[in-house]
Amino acid sequence: MPFDSALYRRLSNGINQSEWSAVPPGTRTRGRTSQQRNKILHTFLHNCSGTMTPLLQTLTHGCKDVFLSAEAHANVLQATDTGASMTIHAFGAYFGLAVARILYRPGLKNGHPKEGSVYHSDLFAMIGTLFLWLFWPSFNSAIAKSAEEQQRAIMNTYFSLAACTVTTFAFSILVEHRGKLDMVHIQNATLAGGVAVGSCADLDILPVGALLIGSIAGIISVVGYKYLSPLLASKLKIQDTCGVHNLHGLPGLLGGIASIIAAAVFPDDTKFICFLYSVSVGMQAAALGCSVAIALAGGALTGLIVSLPFLGQPPDENCYDDSVYWEVGHISNKREELPFCQSRFDDILE
Repeated sequence: MPFDSALYRRLSNGINQSEWSAVPPGTRTRGRTSQQRNKILHTFLHNCSGTMTPLLQTLTHGCKDVFLSAEAHANVLQATDTGASMTIHAFGAYFGLAVARILYRPGLKNGHPKEGSVYHSDLFAMIGTLFLWLFWPSFNSAIAKSAEEQQRAIMNTYFSLAACTVTTFAFSILVEHRGKLDMVHIQNATLAGGVAVGSCADLDILPVGALLIGSIAGIISVVGYKYLSPLLASKLKIQDTCGVHNLHGLPGLLGGIASIIAAAVFPDDTKFICFLYSVSVGMQAAALGCSVAIALAGGALTGLIVSLPFLGQPPDENCYDDSVYWEVGHISNKREELPFCQSRFDDILE
């Protein structure tokens, strides 16, 4: 049965316009600012996770806020980026990568004994992945300018996430030599579709466009975790602890490119009109370029600041160790122990 584009458009108009217009504009602006800060904080923390002291992290976040304010160029350029693929995900990822490059630790080039994960940590991390997957459509749609755009953003995000999940599982099996699923891929790459579709989530790209974006995002994210992250560490001396480049950086770039293509393919579509301006290919490209440029320059400058000798850097042996700065319970390093949940289940049975 052929897809009915008219039906899709009717479904996209499910929210009454008067309900959305009743939300005060100031509330939408504050929500956007809060969303920006929270997502960029999350993105940067994963770039340099485990290798910075709390003081250095606080200082870095202060510098990040300064460059985030400078990155408000998207409004000046009148580019559309409802889900913030460019202004949040790409910016946060490349800002963190630039900081990580300046703070490169030669002593950790072969990794750290405590850098890996364990079974029960992966299990609990999957809970976070599930919540993010379910609520990502709200991230991409909450600040849409109209009820129609908001509903369209929700649908496009779900389409992209669904396609991304399928391709992630398929390619995770393909790239692993033993044909098994990699938990790193499942925890992270399944969300790449939500990141990639963000810039054009509110545009009339139709389900086929959202599915295509999600599929490509899943592929590049899995390939990035498998092949690109080791290459960054060995060749470019960038220690991306949690693979932020593969979940936020590459899909963020893909989202910006997708919005450029969408503007070029449908230049006269009335659905691309956003209040007083239309989506422009040039402005979308300029917004993407400015986001990455400001992120790299700001991250490099921030890295130079926090690497000053008098601020103090933790020694390599103290990296990836929570007990240095936190009161923690007894932690066993034996990997061969029963998983946390299984051991508790056995206790209950006894």
